[in-house]
Amino acid sequence: MNPAEIWAVIIALSVTLYAVLDGFDLGVGMLLLIRKTGEERTEMLNSIYPTWDGNETWIVLAGVGLYGGFPEAYGTLLPFLYVPFIVMLLSFIFRGVSLEFRFNAKGRMRKVWDTFFGVASYLIVIAQGLILGSMVHAALHPGFFAAGNLSVFGFVSPTSVLMASIWVVVLMLHGLNWLTLKGNDELRHDMGVSARWLLIGLLLLVGFFIYAHLRLPAFAGPNGPYALNEVMSPGVWGALGLGVCAALASFLAHRASKPAWSFRAGLAMMVFFAIGVVMKLWPDIIPGDASIYEVEARGATDNILMVAALIVIPVILAYITYQYYVFRGPVKKGGYAFKRTKQEEEYLQKARQSEARGDHSTLPAKHVPAIAKWGVGVGFLALFLMMNGPLGEIYVLISMPLVMGLLMVVLYKSEPG
Repeated sequence: MNPAEIWAVIIALSVTLYAVLDGFDLGVGMLLLIRKTGEERTEMLNSIYPTWDGNETWIVLAGVGLYGGFPEAYGTLLPFLYVPFIVMLLSFIFRGVSLEFRFNAKGRMRKVWDTFFGVASYLIVIAQGLILGSMVHAALHPGFFAAGNLSVFGFVSPTSVLMASIWVVVLMLHGLNWLTLKGNDELRHDMGVSARWLLIGLLLLVGFFIYAHLRLPAFAGPNGPYALNEVMSPGVWGALGLGVCAALASFLAHRASKPAWSFRAGLAMMVFFAIGVVMKLWPDIIPGDASIYEVEARGATDNILMVAALIVIPVILAYITYQYYVFRGPVKKGGYAFKRTKQEEEYLQKARQSEARGDHSTLPAKHVPAIAKWGVGVGFLALFLMMNGPLGEIYVLISMPLVMGLLMVVLYKSEPG
């Protein structure tokens, strides 16, 4: 392997590990907004508290790799993506502050800091989705990152907005899988049922992403809708197929009440999807414009940074492995936990009786059918407008955040208590 390929592997590995490790605590942060009881929110935060900040090491390493290995690509991509990157970095800071203040707050201020933590998590995930979507959009539109196209909100496109929606669902699902693994019986049960429906929603979104780029004018390239081989190469199809199989395995594991296997299958799904994205972009580091071989750094500084990175990566891996080993197992109650109210105890008892009879209509996740109905209805309405309206791109930009917001409202309003 030459230096350019080594740097590319370091960046791809760092981004994938970041998505896998920091993804679930971002998912937990987003889910925090739809839980009403202080005890549940405390348990959710306790599940990520020992490890959340260490997970962000990988995104720093990815940035160092891009700067050190491909400085020309760094200087080209960043001006186009300043807004989502700045939003993401400021949200990282605000998220850390919120978590620390939350555990030292009392009364209503604790819920306020929980809300700030959840909003910051959402902003981070949306910003990351827009960045990822811009990279995919550029791979389909060569010349997208040309200097003449530079604008403050140039990163916003139907592809990037749809990718941001998919990324929100992926990380929310990852957070649900984590909570089924780490939570107590009540939280595990509730999150497990929600995760099954979210998996179905994710597969529908991925299918719509492919269909939209093949058929819908709003997603078309400069020469009209894309051909199938322009959107997906055989290798990308293979990675996507394995990711779908892993998603189905996670769904079946949830139905069988196997939280460990559902989490492992969810990890595999994310890894396969990441491999698919890398295969779509390879060997370009500036998608559609320049490969890693054309803009690689040359000189002593590049060699020093590479040696440092290759030394640091095993150390980080060893530390994180030990960290997760120490904090393995379900979250133990105590510390900041709250006592359940009488209403919550009655609701939980009713849910367990319903589960024993095989009747899922009164489970704590009873909001899920409502989510399915509203989400599918609004989704089909948006699809109809995109296919028949003259302002298809505007409908895409408006409808996707609207659908996500509607689902959050339905989730929140359907919570017990």
